[in-house]
Amino acid sequence: MPPTSIGPRATSRNRSLRPATSAGFDVGHVLWTFLPRSETFIATQLAAQRELSQIVLCLRRENVDSHTFVPVASPSLSRSVAVLSAAYDAAAALSGFPLSYDRWLRRTVRGRRPRLLHAHFGWAGTSALLAANDARLPLITAFHGLDVYTPSLSPAHWRRSYPQLFADGTLFTCVGPGAMAQLTSIGCPPSRLRVVPVGLDLDHFPFAPRELSSSPSIIQVGRMIPKKGFDLTVRAFSSVQRELPGAHLSLVGDGPERPALERLVREYDLDRHVKFFGALPPQRVRELVKESHVGIQPSRTAPDGDREGSPTVLLEFQAAGLDVVATRHTDIPWIVANATSLVDENDVEALATALLTACTATQSVRSARLAAGRALVDHRHDATKIAGLLRDLYNEAMDCASSR
Repeated sequence: MPPTSIGPRATSRNRSLRPATSAGFDVGHVLWTFLPRSETFIATQLAAQRELSQIVLCLRRENVDSHTFVPVASPSLSRSVAVLSAAYDAAAALSGFPLSYDRWLRRTVRGRRPRLLHAHFGWAGTSALLAANDARLPLITAFHGLDVYTPSLSPAHWRRSYPQLFADGTLFTCVGPGAMAQLTSIGCPPSRLRVVPVGLDLDHFPFAPRELSSSPSIIQVGRMIPKKGFDLTVRAFSSVQRELPGAHLSLVGDGPERPALERLVREYDLDRHVKFFGALPPQRVRELVKESHVGIQPSRTAPDGDREGSPTVLLEFQAAGLDVVATRHTDIPWIVANATSLVDENDVEALATALLTACTATQSVRSARLAAGRALVDHRHDATKIAGLLRDLYNEAMDCASSR
């Protein structure tokens, strides 16, 4: 069933965001890190809103040369904050919050003068709330995954700060109905919570399905961490490969589980059929997707409680013309067009059956499945449509803030 609240609600005012003058910015995007490869959906979102004057206000930067279309401000050149940034993970674990960044953000918001703050992830929302209150600006906080499902496991500061964020933040967004239910259960006010789906730049994903053969190509893309279920993919693929000796599996990404996965591949004697590509830039990932027939993402709840939001890669697979196999996990059923391609978490046998079915489907069945996948992405996940939705949401937030 669709969520009860998608996008902005109608407001009585029509206060449109217009390109800002040199005196300030329309939107200040607050992130602790801009931008790891696992969060390229944020870059897609910002690129689709180019008509707005935007600035990123982050604690630290990664992949610096990849996102030159938006100005980025960071305190990393400050000696005191540089020390904190270098020890970021340890500091966050101990204190739950980079206090030097908090002070820098408040000063910078006052100086840069955005009209609205848009925080990405709940922990960034707790940072942005102080700056928003100080400058009397509306604040939208976007929740995505770990920040939704494991607040009880987050550092103590986040547990203390979420109630204040929910009380004082202007509006909140999440990626699907499952996340909406979870956020509501931990105190987010439903009247100020909206679903904003993950958006894709569809120019990067032309619909170009490959015809199935006796040597199907299967691909999984993501960080090699427990919730992604790469080990489940290898185990399920071993069954498929016995039925289809020409099948091969591409594993794209890196992470702490890679050594164990490489051992698992050797244990199943799959070395000739499974290739590890490591972490790749987006363009190279898209090339590998084009060369594949089936995309797989058997997400599950990790031992520490970590869960997915809406894995962007499943949308990319469907947009490009791949059949997909995945699990009934959080909001995955909301972003996969074909319910029959979903199985329960950790069910290797069912996963293998679904994978074999996708690899041996008749042309008519496969064509219908692929068309349904692309239609879902076109209808709900086109980044240009999401940009319009966000622009309306910004206007709603400004109206809400002026009336509170």
